[in-house]
Amino acid sequence: MGPNCGLWGRRLNANERRRLKLAPGKLALKVTFLWGPHTRKAGIRVGDIIVRLDGQAQDMTIKQLNAHPMLNKAWGDTIPIVLRRKGRELTVRMTFPRRPAD
Repeated sequence: MGPNCGLWGRRLNANERRRLKLAPGKLALKVTFLWGPHTRKAGIRVGDIIVRLDGQAQDMTIKQLNAHPMLNKAWGDTIPIVLRRKGRELTVRMTFPRRPAD
């Protein structure tokens, strides 16, 4: 099994999506907790909104988001993540650890 994103979050509700002009059916997860050093190193912050993960923009739960790299990526791989922060979009690159932590 591969790595996970090292973060936790929640889906935005319909009102939050409307206010931020994020389409229904598209990915919109607000980061609420970081535990992975690779997550912090990528520049992801609590409060960021993930709108695209590794090219995937369809709506998903936080469990599905963390499962994506577990099923599709290897330790040491790098993926792009598009975030919304303070009304602006930015792309960060997350590099997973080369091996699982002991």
